[in-house]
Amino acid sequence: MLEVARRFSWRFLRHHKAVCDIESYPEIVAQYVPVGATVADIGAGRRCLFDHAGRNLIAVDISPDELALNREADQLVEADCTVNIPLTPDSVDVVTSHSVIEHMKDVEGYVRNARHILKENGLLITAFPNKRAVPSLLNRMLPHALKYRLLAWLKPHDAGYIGFRVYYEHCSPAAFQKLLKRNGFAVLSVRCGYFQADYFESFPPICALVVLYDRLLAWLNLRWLCANVIVVARRRG
Repeated sequence: MLEVARRFSWRFLRHHKAVCDIESYPEIVAQYVPVGATVADIGAGRRCLFDHAGRNLIAVDISPDELALNREADQLVEADCTVNIPLTPDSVDVVTSHSVIEHMKDVEGYVRNARHILKENGLLITAFPNKRAVPSLLNRMLPHALKYRLLAWLKPHDAGYIGFRVYYEHCSPAAFQKLLKRNGFAVLSVRCGYFQADYFESFPPICALVVLYDRLLAWLNLRWLCANVIVVARRRG
């Protein structure tokens, strides 16, 4: 019965996603990362989420177990990026991360370290959930053990990629832009998406309500309540 509900909801959600979501993260990375660039993918873990053909890919992650499963990167680096990114200063063209900074306790430390390894005019591309999105609010309200079991049940295909502890420090469009500007970056692009109903695909009535909520936010362009954010920034000086 649960699988039937998921299939019904997802057919409905495909059109909703086309209306309310932003360009995909891989598409945005492809726009900004030229062939031949050196890319440090933060929180890369076991796989890269964008086409890295022709790029020098450095996978950076805090988990040695996740890195051990990575067969795509040219170089593997184990590090807590809020403390240090052990790469040569001014050596990287682009630093990327997807759904990573919400798990960091010191996002400003990470931004400073990313700037340290970027070349002058290098790019920082960051995708993260808005702390005010419905799934983010629920994520903070529920006990960690319960949250992990619930997410594994609702999104079984993402098992192994969900359930990590979250803090949502600076995870809003305005807060992250202020953080970047304070640390020597010029913000080039901020894209906000309003697609979050997929978390509720197992419950069609709730899913339908969230779809209406998403549509309203998108129509009113209430960026502070968006579901997800992708920011592209350039290192100054």
